[in-house]
Amino acid sequence: YSFKRFQSHSTSNGLPNNAVRACHFQLNSWSGNQLQEGVLYNVKVRGRVAGDYLPWGPACRLMVNNALAQCPRTKLMDIPDNPFLSCGQVRPIGTSQASLVHAKPVRRMNNNCQWVSANRYQFRFRLASENFVLVKTTAVGAGNYFVNTNGLQCGKTYEVDVRASFNGGSTWCVVTPNPNSVSDPAWGDVCELSTVACPGSLALAPTTPHEAPALRMHPNPNRGDQLMIGLDRVQPEVQTVSVDIFDAFGKRVAARTIAVQDGYVNTVLDLNGELASGLYVVNITAGSAAFSERLVIQP
Repeated sequence: YSFKRFQSHSTSNGLPNNAVRACHFQLNSWSGNQLQEGVLYNVKVRGRVAGDYLPWGPACRLMVNNALAQCPRTKLMDIPDNPFLSCGQVRPIGTSQASLVHAKPVRRMNNNCQWVSANRYQFRFRLASENFVLVKTTAVGAGNYFVNTNGLQCGKTYEVDVRASFNGGSTWCVVTPNPNSVSDPAWGDVCELSTVACPGSLALAPTTPHEAPALRMHPNPNRGDQLMIGLDRVQPEVQTVSVDIFDAFGKRVAARTIAVQDGYVNTVLDLNGELASGLYVVNITAGSAAFSERLVIQP
């Protein structure tokens, strides 16, 4: 089986009109040679500029699975250069920023071709040899995809898996995996997480009032789909922070209000391809503190 399809910018294909529409493709929107559900395909992509085709990119594996697409599986963050990397890492026990573990945020597309993010995550920590199971559930709200290690034991290596919910935890994504998979169908892939060796005291060094809040944005440059934002040491009285994105002409092109959880902000902004390529400024206001970072959007 070998089949090619071309997506031009002038063809809507059910996608919103924006600067990166040609970079997206709606599967099976053509007649004949339909992709079959449950079949694993090798897929390559190339661009076309002024009528000339660019070289093909590397192959990726793709399977049409409607059930899994509406209820995606997740796991501890495992992207090596991500500031929230948690899979295979070591954490001190506690509730500080250093003790947080993060899941990979997941989302699904609704019938209007708009991305909807999961709004609650559940983490399961297990020690099979000790018959130990600890389940932690995040607060309700899109972007709350992290928990702390309080309740674990020092000097241990845990098996950790995660699952997501799109209705505040009323139901959790449960999809039967490939028959050859050893994963629990009610949870995502397992990662190992180790806790630091037992010291004389488990107390973590307290945060001094002179430490300034730290802001993280990832990835930057960004493709215009998702922007991960982390902010720690938010003032105790601050319950929400404001995020405003301005273009190079000073026009505000996006605004969000994000809830603060235990003095931290860890969230994912869905940009939905609405920002054209170029330079932007992200302004974040958290009580009396204000931050500005440059954001580059590129294809």
